[in-house]
Order: sequence, then C-alpha cells, then structure tokens
Amino acid sequence: MADMGDRFVMASMTWLPKPCCTASPVGDVFSAPQRTNRCRTLAIARALLMNPRYVIMDEPSEGLASVIVDHLVDALRTLCDDGIGLLLTEQKLAMALAVCARVAIMMNGRIAASMPAAQLASDEGAQQRYLGVAAH
Repeated sequence: MADMGDRFVMASMTWLPKPCCTASPVGDVFSAPQRTNRCRTLAIARALLMNPRYVIMDEPSEGLASVIVDHLVDALRTLCDDGIGLLLTEQKLAMALAVCARVAIMMNGRIAASMPAAQLASDEGAQQRYLGVAAH
C-alpha cells in the first residue's frame, strides 16, 4: 500500500484521452471538460500520495467524461481492494453501486437506510422509494 499514490499517478496518465494529456494547438489552453478531467485526476492523485488509510470523495465523477468515469470506477475498486477505505458521496447511482460494497442513503440530513450495495442494486423498489430513480 505504500506506493498506492505513485501507482495511481502512473495509472491516471492512461485515463486521460490524448487531447487532455498534451498541449492544445493554441498553447496550454484546455477546454473546460479537459481542465475538469485533469484537475479531478490530479486532486485524487495528490490525496493518494499521502498514503492514506481512508479517502473521502465528494462526487468524484461530477463533470468528468464518461470514458474517464469508467477508468475512475476501476481505480476506486483497486483502492478498495488494496485496503484503502473509501467514503464516497455520489449522485450517479450506477457508479456508486459499481464501486461500493455498502451504501448509506441520507434523507434530510439523516441516514434513512444502510445496506449492501448489491441489495440496493437488485431492489428497484428501494431505489424508487429512497432515491426516486432506478439504477438502470
């Protein structure tokens, strides 16, 4: 686990589409989505360089391109597999269910339900009742 930050930094270089990894034709000017992808990846990498036991992420997929989110899901799963605890707040239910083993649902500032992610994923009634959405 001591080199997780380094591993994440190296892996993150493969996440970013080529236009995000290189300067644009007009210099170092990047579009808003490119800046978001780069800044979000950098923020996560910086946090992991501290070799934390736990990481708290507030909507890590917000504003990211879907291809980047797919890579982020894989990377977050790897963090969990490597023993790093992850507290994730996320509005994209499918992403949260793909990453987390357990979910807690907050309503009006209180935990309304807590269950294994697999249970919420298979219970469309609970998804509708607590979240007003279905995962798929």
